[in-house]
Amino acid sequence: MPLASPAVVTFDENERVSPRDFGVERVVIVEDDVAVASGLTAILESEGVEVRVVGRGREAMHAVERFDPDVVIIDISLPDIDGTAVYETLAARWPAIRVIFSTGHADETNLPQVKSERVGFLRKPYGIETLFAKLREVVATARVPEAAQYAMSSSPSPK
Repeated sequence: MPLASPAVVTFDENERVSPRDFGVERVVIVEDDVAVASGLTAILESEGVEVRVVGRGREAMHAVERFDPDVVIIDISLPDIDGTAVYETLAARWPAIRVIFSTGHADETNLPQVKSERVGFLRKPYGIETLFAKLREVVATARVPEAAQYAMSSSPSPK
């Protein structure tokens, strides 16, 4: 069955766009800083996005499996395991997973060297519009290939 062409969606730069407008309905946040997790949760839930938060990397697999998110936001510096290891574990099981790494590190050498259209990076602190733009970016760039990735995966996949 041929893959459908991606829909071209344009947004007026002056119009406020919600993550739900471009298909983000469920997000898992992997963040040990309660203030950051609470802030992200409040922002996303105010836009109608369902959110699940886990504070440790080892909890991420279970959260993704149970919640089936559109995007996972992962803090790079977690108390139990590195955020990059969390991503690698998730991507091994769900190749089409979309991830945004969130970091407070200003040093580029500390960032994971992940090359994927499904992965984005945000440097803390970031604003609401920056968050929404990054969500839109990882969702929009992953639309066409994801159907093929899901078909190849024997495990249930996040959206």
